[in-house]
Amino acid sequence: MVSFLLDDGRVVVAEKDCGCLPEIHSGPHWLYMDDYYKRKNHAFLEQNTVLGYLAFVNEEMARLRILEAEMTTRHIVKIIREDL
Repeated sequence: MVSFLLDDGRVVVAEKDCGCLPEIHSGPHWLYMDDYYKRKNHAFLEQNTVLGYLAFVNEEMARLRILEAEMTTRHIVKIIREDL
């Protein structure tokens, strides 16, 4: 389960906001995509080359910019992940 701490102090449950199958993901689509790109970017590190490291840094900077924009738009200050 995922919740968000909002800038007004409230904690809200992250709701599904797309038509993806429940087997794919249960929370917001933008958060699912962030997790996907995070995993994808780590594959660059497996190359163990300078170009791989540079690609990782470049792609992670882009991912984090998008994540920051999504969180700012929704007034989210923290993502709370509760693993079962």
